[in-house]
Amino acid sequence: FNTRTLFHFGAGGGGDSGTTVNIAAKDFTEQYIIGEMLAALVSENTDLEVNLTSGITGETTIIMPAMEKGDFDFYAEYDSTAWLTVLKESTITDVEQMHIDLNEAYNDLYDMTWLGYYGFDNGYEIAVRTETAKAYGLKTLSDLVAVSDKMIFGAGYEFYEREDGYNGLQSMYHFNFKEKKEMNLSLKYDALLDGQVDAITVYKTDGRLNYPEIVVLEDDKGYFPPAMCGTIIRNEIAEAHPELVEVLNKLNGAVSNEEMREMNAAVDINGEDPKDVATAFLQRKGLIDK
Repeated sequence: FNTRTLFHFGAGGGGDSGTTVNIAAKDFTEQYIIGEMLAALVSENTDLEVNLTSGITGETTIIMPAMEKGDFDFYAEYDSTAWLTVLKESTITDVEQMHIDLNEAYNDLYDMTWLGYYGFDNGYEIAVRTETAKAYGLKTLSDLVAVSDKMIFGAGYEFYEREDGYNGLQSMYHFNFKEKKEMNLSLKYDALLDGQVDAITVYKTDGRLNYPEIVVLEDDKGYFPPAMCGTIIRNEIAEAHPELVEVLNKLNGAVSNEEMREMNAAVDINGEDPKDVATAFLQRKGLIDK
């Protein structure tokens, strides 16, 4: 994990309050960027010290128990992940109602609150190499089924565990991959382009989807649900620091799919630091000072 502490030096005058809030971020580019956004917002706009832990493998299955224990105070999560992986619900038919039910369940079961959603949808898709798509005439996931016995499929740990992950995908499409690999999400594109795997899970906001060497296949049966990202906070922290909630809410509705994809590309393709990318975005939006 990558852990660092940001010390507050001033909004509202002088020094820190002696209170530290702990933020968690998962182990892929988008989460590194969002984690830095949350940390910068709080550090620049409150008297709280900020401790950010990024790169948490195991993702939700590690972070949620740590949130329950109080090791972390808030983090960015995806609605469908929470609904299907944490609450173990099986389907998503009404997103608006799901958000209402999610918040009620998190309050009742975990004493946590969803503060809102940033505005982008980072749902799953399946991608292959462009040369593979051309060789087999692949345009849809149904097309992939017919040649899946020639393919190696790669995905992160969570995809094989969650309700809207591999088992459900397999039930709908009936793939017959010759091999399935569990991989670090940060390495999936390199593995695809290097030929270690032939098909991978991707997210709609991945910066590397702009690569001409990669093609996203149409989910022609409509299997994958949307994945809206938002902040989950422990109620104890929210009640103790209402100014924190006010600051975090500034991110709600502020990030489009295109903006998130561009930020991911800046890190993954251009090699920029997630902290610099996050800071520049918040400054452009007027959410922190330049």
